[in-house]
Amino acid sequence: HETDFSSVCAAFGVPHVLCRTPEEFEAAYLLSQSRGASSGACVIEAQPSLSFEENVTFHRDIGQAVAAQAKEELLSKVKLSWTHTVGSSLRESSEAAASEPVLVLLHGWLGEKADWAKVSQLLVEEHGRSVLSVDLPGHGSTEVGTCGQPDIWEASALFSLPVAVEALAALLGKLRIDRAMFVGYSLGGRVAMAFADRYPDVCLGVVALSANPGPRSAGDRHQRWQQDSQLAEKLQSLADVPAFEAFLERWYSAPLWAGLRERSPDVYKTMLEKRRRANRQLAARALTGMSLALQPDYWPASSSTAPRSPMWYAHGELDNKFASIGEELAKLASTGSLSGKVFVSAIASAGHALVEECPREVADLCAAAALQLLGQTPRLPKAPPPSELQLSAAWSEPIQLMLKAPLLLSRGDPMPQRCGSLLVLQARSQADPHVVSGLGEVNPLPLFHRETREEAEAQ
Repeated sequence: HETDFSSVCAAFGVPHVLCRTPEEFEAAYLLSQSRGASSGACVIEAQPSLSFEENVTFHRDIGQAVAAQAKEELLSKVKLSWTHTVGSSLRESSEAAASEPVLVLLHGWLGEKADWAKVSQLLVEEHGRSVLSVDLPGHGSTEVGTCGQPDIWEASALFSLPVAVEALAALLGKLRIDRAMFVGYSLGGRVAMAFADRYPDVCLGVVALSANPGPRSAGDRHQRWQQDSQLAEKLQSLADVPAFEAFLERWYSAPLWAGLRERSPDVYKTMLEKRRRANRQLAARALTGMSLALQPDYWPASSSTAPRSPMWYAHGELDNKFASIGEELAKLASTGSLSGKVFVSAIASAGHALVEECPREVADLCAAAALQLLGQTPRLPKAPPPSELQLSAAWSEPIQLMLKAPLLLSRGDPMPQRCGSLLVLQARSQADPHVVSGLGEVNPLPLFHRETREEAEAQ
């Protein structure tokens, strides 16, 4: 508190602003932000004439305001791609379906929301559950950053576990989903645990598939960081597509996958075809940004304070690494306050890739967990009237199309590209198995529409 910031800043040629009131601080902060990064650093010194108690409150308010601004700025650069499939047609009423939690499905590293296609279909059509599958940052069609690749500092935040959790919370708010059960595979399971820790009132429970609750020691944490950093470096250094395909072949031949190529060649082939669509640069950033080494400890504590969100943990019978985690969780589940809060199961004849290998077993586990969570028993569905269309799926995808020639407008400069979103709605009736689809475009034009693209998407 005795540092002479003014002299220090003058010595290094850095602008310095002294503020004595919250209003002066806010004005100085907004001015520095309006100048942009190219103008360089600026030191804003707050030196209010306050009592100790007032000073503590002042610093807390500043911290909260800056944190809120930073969160808003980061989330504005993360556009999650998602698919929401409604299972209300298998419920007694739309009100009954609305009262039940949506199952949020989160894929693993190098995966995408399409990995859940078979599981989603089973959950919706056979169990009547509504599901929301999401592409995590660095995967699938989710957009991260602004123009071009984010720099290393921006990427460390945008691809982090906390930002992934906040982006999911913002998506649920946008879709008006206030109760959800999170189902996550591997990396997705760790994101699900992080969400449950951050938003226990929204996350009613977690189904973690082949997911690690956290390193058990500082040594394990350091070793994992070394492994993830080296793997990300190798991934970023790949020169072309053939090199990436060779990398995938080696990766999925590791003992973790328990000989998937030999055990289930069709599953292996289908999975590899999807993995080839991954962006290796973004996947590398996601690997280090959401590394297990940086993850907090989400192991259930066997203390008097039980976890607020129950967890169903499943691993493949052939997956030795995660079977050992399951054994440790099972021991914890049998003690004290964790009884009835942690449930462990093994899926027979399966390795690590549970979603790909055993979609029916995974869907049945999720449905059973949802029933157990709500204290329900299965009931017969009530069919809708034959002529009534039931919304079965809705999702949006970002689009950015270069035009063959710039589009001349009556106002403003010619437009070389169109940026917006495609909205897809799907519905079906009980009488006709065919799906009816509708396609809409959200594409506000500058100077012609009041809304920005982000405002239009929110609407």
